[in-house]
This record gives sequence, structure tokens and C-alpha cells, in this order.
Amino acid sequence: VLILAIDWLAISTLTTATAWIVLPLIGMVSRSAPLVTMSFIKYISSNGLGKSYVGIPKPVLLTVIAAVLTISAVVGGGSAVAIAITGIVVAVVVGIIAVRRIGGVNGDVYGASVELSMAICLIVAAGFVESGMKFERVWAAL
Repeated sequence: VLILAIDWLAISTLTTATAWIVLPLIGMVSRSAPLVTMSFIKYISSNGLGKSYVGIPKPVLLTVIAAVLTISAVVGGGSAVAIAITGIVVAVVVGIIAVRRIGGVNGDVYGASVELSMAICLIVAAGFVESGMKFERVWAAL
């Protein structure tokens, strides 16, 4: 409930123009957050749906993360890249906490990285909008 309230409050501060850029961007960043934890932390559960993702090659995971950063830069400029990096940092922090608490990651940790990175990225985006920062698309200058 707290995450939903945070998401709702942050989304309510977005303008229509920025929402068209920020919401798909944050969706992409938050859904790639588990890839960050998958790329450097071992999976600890012997069963579960998250186990099926363990065999993904690390270069593929890192390529997807690089693609998210590149798309962010193209779609929203520096502000969008800052949001994407924030999502990656949140995923790393979630992974570190999981290692300290349970010794690795599982499907629940993957889900937590999605929800927490989305909430934090929405807060950052709301802060950018409130401070007057713009999300400049690369093709807008052409």
C-alpha cells in the first residue's frame, strides 16, 4: 500500500507532456532492474519461477542494461539517463541487502527490485519536474 501511495503521489506531479516520456521510461527501467541483480548475485532458492532466469548469459544481461541507458538518453536526454541510473543503483542496493539478509536473491527479491526501483525513479522524476528540469528528446533539436 505504501508503494502504491508513493507511486500515485509521484505520478500526480507529472505534467501530461512529461508523463508521455517518463512513464514508459520508468516502466522500462524498473522491469530491467532484476537483470541487474541477476548479472552479479547468485540465486539461492532451489525452486521457484525466478530459477528459470538463472542461465541467462551475463553479456546478454549487460547488453540489455546498456540498451536501457541508450534508449533513455535518446528519449529523454540527461534527465532520463539520471532516472535510469537511479533505477540501476536501486537494484544494486536491493541485491546487496538481499545478500546480507538471505545470502543471495530469489524471485521475491527480483519483484522487490522492480517495485522499489519504480517508486524511487518516480520520486526522482517528480523532483525533476517540480524543479523545472526538462526531458529533451534527441530528435526535438533536429
